[in-house]
Amino acid sequence: KMLIIMASMTAFAEISRLLPRIPPAEFQHRIGRLPVVLVLLCRPNEQLCQRLETELASAASLLAAERSPCALRLVDVSEPGGESLRSKYSVSGAAVMLIFQHGTHTVYDGIRRAPNVVEHLRGLTSSGKTSTSYA
Repeated sequence: KMLIIMASMTAFAEISRLLPRIPPAEFQHRIGRLPVVLVLLCRPNEQLCQRLETELASAASLLAAERSPCALRLVDVSEPGGESLRSKYSVSGAAVMLIFQHGTHTVYDGIRRAPNVVEHLRGLTSSGKTSTSYA
């Protein structure tokens, strides 16, 4: 049992490293500093959010390996300030993915699997839609 608990804790730590969480109160400030970011707005205790968090952590790992300028983040909308974000971005379901490019956003409505997310984000940066990169 202890080995299973330790493995779960290690997996959670890795997901948290690959898919950093942004508190709702810091959302506008922190998102605005990134050229291209996919944000998952959800409640982490819900099953759909947990599944998407795992997929996005995998996508983040793939993007990091190729030094992509794209970032992925999670915002827990159950925290203070989360309801105003849900309202501002018309989040009506359990989870929504938004892509922000230099302050403007679109809803990501593609397939929610890591390879598909990566392919979509690669398309945004390789098409010349953004020229800013960061380490």
